[in-house]
This record gives sequence, structure tokens and C-alpha cells, in this order.
Amino acid sequence: MQIKNVLWRLRSYLLQPLHKVLTFGLIVWVVMMFIAVLVVYRRGFFLGLEHPENSFLPHPSVRFGDFNQTYNEWRQQGFGTVGYGMSYFPAMYVPVHILFRLFGDESEPALLLTRYLTLLLTSALIFWNVRRSGLSGGGATLVLVLLSYPYLLILQTGNLEGLVVVLFVLMSIFCQKQHWNFFGAVVGLAAAMKGLPALFFVLPFFVSGVRSGIKSLVSGVASIALVSGVALLLLPGGFRDGGLGGVSEALRSIRESQALYTELMVNSAAGIHYGHSLLNSIHAVFGMNFMSSQTFGIPVFLTTAAAGLYSLNLVRRQGNSLGLQLAVLGAITCLAPATSTDYKLLALAPALLVLVNRGERLARVERLVFFAIIVAMAPKPYLRVGSDPWGYATVYATTLILLGIVLLPIVSQSARHKRLNFDGIVH
Repeated sequence: MQIKNVLWRLRSYLLQPLHKVLTFGLIVWVVMMFIAVLVVYRRGFFLGLEHPENSFLPHPSVRFGDFNQTYNEWRQQGFGTVGYGMSYFPAMYVPVHILFRLFGDESEPALLLTRYLTLLLTSALIFWNVRRSGLSGGGATLVLVLLSYPYLLILQTGNLEGLVVVLFVLMSIFCQKQHWNFFGAVVGLAAAMKGLPALFFVLPFFVSGVRSGIKSLVSGVASIALVSGVALLLLPGGFRDGGLGGVSEALRSIRESQALYTELMVNSAAGIHYGHSLLNSIHAVFGMNFMSSQTFGIPVFLTTAAAGLYSLNLVRRQGNSLGLQLAVLGAITCLAPATSTDYKLLALAPALLVLVNRGERLARVERLVFFAIIVAMAPKPYLRVGSDPWGYATVYATTLILLGIVLLPIVSQSARHKRLNFDGIVH
């Protein structure tokens, strides 16, 4: 009898059909990807145009360039090296050093291990996250995340953002269960690597109240201190090689590397290429001299963050949808900085996973956000505006979609819920 029950449950899991929302989401993804591939194929094969007209990904000559640059700069002396690949926060170099200890000067096997391990972990965690949707639902969700444009960009460049994506999926699991201590620790680990994920620390304040928010924040700060301390104390070029002077030198080299990155990706048009922040889109349309990042970078960040916090408060008052709150936070993470490379769009992945789990219970506004996320994470290499050769809809339309996600609760409030209401949203 027990064997029959197990087999029946296994059969139910394997044959469980896709719910309608996820089915339509998959159709939207297929249509968006088909149009993008068709457009760039026509330009390259029939019109003979060169890059970037014939692809929505970086040029093949720079394939895996992000990973190789970081790995090769780290192997020189660890902390103390100045370069674009050394502009991460200290905790990111813990996995980089582990790879270096395993493979030495050989970057190719290090890259392969990183790619396959992050793919395996991300896939396993996504299946666990949406396990109630069955095998078909898990497979469809894998497609929406791992074959999305930002994840393809990670695979093509070898960017270490793939490690942060693993943490984003973990965040989604813990916040659904309201395990705020674990949630804070994971957010802290991501923030110790990249910084901007720290914006997610505000989530438990809006979902469960001040007490839960403080517990999560304490866990997060402890996580940041622990992994950053381990990096600065134990890795080459830090405390182990130069004592406190080594730590100071490590932090100095990181600041100089970040200044190099800022000069390239914030103060020049290079940030427009595969970028989608609010200022990226403004510069793609109107040029770099209009609302320069040096002058407007901080005001735009603060204004966007304030609008996002106001929107989060409205969502809390109008039903407290976890999926919408995660979507707003993901959108702020993408919009607020002076530049956001497109792989950062995976900050929307936690919201996507939560909304998939809600299935047929999604309210209309949640369905709208679900489809908006799918479109935002799809390539749109058409409808160019402005003079920049990369100024396609992948830049400005993505920004408009993200703005729509942030402003939707505000617009709905002002419209008194006449068209998009939040009634009946529970989680």
C-alpha cells in the first residue's frame, strides 16, 4: 500500500499540468525570444551587418571575458591588484581564491566548474522552490530563469553574478517561509559580494513588521561582517600578508578598481551597452551630457529608492503581496544605480518564483507584474532611438517596464482601484 501511495504521488508530480498563468508566461517568453532571434538573424545573414546589429549578446571575441579578467587579476597577488576585475566587494574573492587554489593558473577549468556548479545549484533550488507546480512547472520556470536574456548574458561573459543568482533563489525560499534570520544572512552574503542586494533588507519590515526586520538586519550585518572579515584576514594581500596595513592596502586597491569601473561604465557610453538603469536609458536616448551621472547619480538613486519604499508601503496597506514587494525591490535594484548591466535583471527572479508559486490564485495586478517581469528579462534588439548603436528597446523599454513595476501601486492608489485592484491578495 505504501509503495502504491508513493507511486501515485510520483505520477501526480510528473504529470501535473502547467497552470494557465505559467503557460501564458512561457508563450510570452517563446514569442519574445523568437522575435529577437529573427531580428538579429535577418540583420546579420541577409543584410550583412556587423556586431552589435547581428546579436543581442556581446561579441564572441570577449566570450567569458568577465570571469577571465577577474581570475587573472586575482592570481597576480590577490588584494592589491588594481583592475576592472578587482572592483567587487571583498567577499566575492573567497570563491575566486578557492578556484585559484584548485586550478592554479588554469582559468578554463575554473570557469567550467563555476558555470556548471552555479547552474546545478540554481536549477535544484528553483525546482525545490516551485515543487508544488510539479515537474512541468519546474521545467517551465527553469526556462524562464535560466534561458532568460540576463542569464544568457552571464553564461556568455562568465560573470560572477551567477553566484548571486543562487543567493537570490535562496532568498525567495526563505522569505516565503518567513525564516527572516536565514533570509537576512543570505541577503548579507549577497550584499558582501555585490552591495546592491542590501536593498532587500527592507523586505521583512514591510511583510512582518519591525521586529522581524530588525532580526533579519542583525543576521545580515553579521553575515557581511563574517564573510568580509574572512576575506580580508585570510586571503592573499590582506591581513595575512601585511597586518592592518595589508587590510588598508586591500581596501585601497578595491576603491581604485571601483573608480576605474566608474570611469568606464558610469562616466562613458560603455554603460549603455547592455545596460538598463534609469540613467542608462536617459543617456541612450539623449546623450551622455544630458543629466550626467556625475551630477545626477546620487539624486536619481535616492529618488528612485524613495519612490520604491513608498510603493512598498502601499502594497503593504493594500494587501501585502509578497510577489509584488519582491518585484518592486528587484526593480529598484536595477533602476537606481547610475549603471546596471543587464544580468542584474535577475534581481527580479525572487518575485518571479513567488508569483509562480501562487499560480491560479494570482490577482490581476500580480499577473500583470508576472508578465512584465518576463518581458523585462527578454531581449528586445529593435526600435532603436537616439544615436547610440546599442540604444535599442532592450535598454529603454526595459527601463520603462521596471518603472511601471515600481509605480503601479502608486498609480493604482491614486486611481482608487478602479482598474487594477489589490482585493483578495494573500500569501
